[in-house]
Amino acid sequence: MPIHYTHNCSTCVFIGNITFNNKVYDVYRCPDSQYTSTWIARDSDAIGGYWSMPYNVLSNLTEEQKHLASPLCLLMQKMAIEYEKNNAR
Repeated sequence: MPIHYTHNCSTCVFIGNITFNNKVYDVYRCPDSQYTSTWIARDSDAIGGYWSMPYNVLSNLTEEQKHLASPLCLLMQKMAIEYEKNNAR
C-alpha cells in the first residue's frame, strides 16, 4: 500500500488506500483524543485535497444519513469501523 499524496501531519497514521471512481485515496487516522479519532481520505497534495470526518460521527450514521452519504463516505465508514474493531485498546 503505497502513499500517493503528501500529508504533513506527524500525528496521523497511514492506514491504507481506497479507490473510488478510478481515483486512489490515501486513508489516515488522526487520534484526536483517547475518545475519538478523525478519518481522512486524501486525494491530492493540495492543502485542501482531502475529505475527513470524526470517527464517532462516521461510525454512527443513521439509515437516512447512509442514504444521503456519498459512496466515498460509506467506504470510509466500513474501513474505519473494521480498523477500530481490530485495533481496540
